Amino acid sequence: MAKKTFEPNFGTGIAIGMPFFILGIVQQNVAFFLIGIALSLSLGASFKSASSKEKENE
Repeated sequence: MAKKTFEPNFGTGIAIGMPFFILGIVQQNVAFFLIGIALSLSLGASFKSASSKEKENE
């Protein structure tokens, strides 16, 4: 039976960074806007690299 594992991807980073992104637009605050973009990119990349490392080990 195939083992099912949870593999976060870029969508996870976007889901976590999106509230900051929206808050930055609504409040017209560049800091929140940039935090949202940074969280989306960094978390998406870290989850993506972690899941690709797991695939190499199999």
